[in-house]
Formats: sequence, structure tokens, C-alpha cells
Amino acid sequence: MKTENETLGINEPMNDLNIKLYDNRESILIKLDEVIDFLYNKSLNGRITKPESDKVKISWFKALAYTCSIYSQIKRDVDLDEIKDKIETMNNEIKKLNEAKRYEKKS
Repeated sequence: MKTENETLGINEPMNDLNIKLYDNRESILIKLDEVIDFLYNKSLNGRITKPESDKVKISWFKALAYTCSIYSQIKRDVDLDEIKDKIETMNNEIKKLNEAKRYEKKS
């Protein structure tokens, strides 16, 4: 019988899991991408031996939807941070240009 970690495709034992692996968004997105692939394949290709076990397939789809939602939220946060950095860079460039214009007027 597989453990929950093995079922989810997590290779590391939960007790030895290095939390620092999940400190940055890129690492989290990579892991979530792997989980999404696993859940997608499991929900479409998982073997169900009894018709009443369709509830299992529904739970896989729910897990897939939830994981995609989390992935999307993190990705949106990454995108917002990138936009913030670009705006900050542009503001700094504008300040430099304004300072250069003031210097030219004084000369």
C-alpha cells in the first residue's frame, strides 16, 4: 500500500522534508506543476474497479482544481512583483532624466 506522499508523487519523506525547498515561489510553482500533471493524469487515467468508486475520480478532479487555483494565485503574485519591479525601475529612470534636465538648465 502506497503512502499518501507516494500517491502524490512526493519523493521526500515528510519528516525529512527540507522546508527551505518551498521558501521561494519558483520552487513552489515547479512542485505544483508536477502535482498538477500527476493529478491530471490520475483523474483521467486512474483505474476504478467499481462503478461506485466514481467518487474517487471526482476527488481527484477536486484536488486538481484546488492545486490549479493555488498555482494560479502564486503565479499572479509573481507577475505582480515583476510589474512592481518594472515600475520601480521606470520611476528611477524618470528621476535620473529629470535630474539631468535640471543640471542642463543650470549649465
